[in-house]
Amino acid sequence: MEITQKLERFPVPKNEWGNYWMDQDINDRGIRIDQQLVNNAIRCQKNFHDQYLQVSQKLTGLANPNPPLQLKDWLHQQGVKTNSLSKAAVTQLLHTTTGTVHQVLSLRQLLSKSSVKKYQAM
Repeated sequence: MEITQKLERFPVPKNEWGNYWMDQDINDRGIRIDQQLVNNAIRCQKNFHDQYLQVSQKLTGLANPNPPLQLKDWLHQQGVKTNSLSKAAVTQLLHTTTGTVHQVLSLRQLLSKSSVKKYQAM
């Protein structure tokens, strides 16, 4: 009750009520999505992911170059030492590497993109 009394001095503007009701309507019914677009985006990402993975496997000789520990070991064998394969670390390494190592790190960046995660949730 005390909060209500204090808030009564600050009425909600009419346009804000409009936003509130629109938000409630969206929450009640959801939003329309283009399911074909969603499915195609997921399929397209999977195709690119599979291609990038195959190239990365071929370049590194690793069955699965995704786990950081395996890739760090491979990088170490190539003369590149790193404690991390975070986005920032890979970006930094790309400035100092060339050839196959540079290509593998570029592929790692592409493989770690999560741009379709929201589509997959739909």
